[in-house]
Amino acid sequence: MQPMIDKNSIVQRSPSLVDQVETGLLAQILNGEHAPGSMLPSVQALSTSWGVSRTVLREALARLASSGHIISQQGKGVFVSHTLPPRPLEFTTPTEDSDIIAMIELRLALEAESAGLAAKRRSSEDLLELEKTIELMETSLAGGNSELGLEADVQFHQLIFKAAGNQHFETLFNLLVDSVMKSIAVARANSALKQGQGSKSQEEHRAIFNAIQAQDTRAARAAARIHIQNTASRLGMELNAEDAPQAA
Repeated sequence: MQPMIDKNSIVQRSPSLVDQVETGLLAQILNGEHAPGSMLPSVQALSTSWGVSRTVLREALARLASSGHIISQQGKGVFVSHTLPPRPLEFTTPTEDSDIIAMIELRLALEAESAGLAAKRRSSEDLLELEKTIELMETSLAGGNSELGLEADVQFHQLIFKAAGNQHFETLFNLLVDSVMKSIAVARANSALKQGQGSKSQEEHRAIFNAIQAQDTRAARAAARIHIQNTASRLGMELNAEDAPQAA
């Protein structure tokens, strides 16, 4: 039997009951608990096991049918599709050093290119938003507010992806955001232990911003690469020599 869903907790979180049931059933399908071609339990049985109404259960099933994971056969029941759609692209937060290095290498490629595109396509509004996060980071550095600094730091990188003017860059950032936040948090914590490291990171952010403001795509890419490489160093890791930023 599935654990009862705490309806009171839903008020405090964004996922709805339908979201939770859909996600839970999808996980069971993907991990083989409900094998391809197998028939799902009845709506009544599922709604009871999940602790939700049949209306909620039916909506969750409708979503899974729309995504191609299940098929409803009139008079027979609901079956798991024989051929499941490909899994959506997803990233887990890295824990091993090799995983962290791999994630940094991915950021190196993505953030350098997004910075270059942002320099070419940024709007006046983009610049204002970026500058605001720069100022917030400077305020947090001066006042020792690490939480504010972390939020502004992550937002700065997110805004660069937004300013790149390519929705797929934004989508990738949203998939990476947990890993990005973790790496930034550790790097900022390590910087706080070393005199002047926080200011150094802030100078790197300012260099990226200045290049984007000047619409200098080459300088923006170079500044972003330098920042990500130095982030790796602040995490106590080094990228391969061939990954080091090249002089302009």
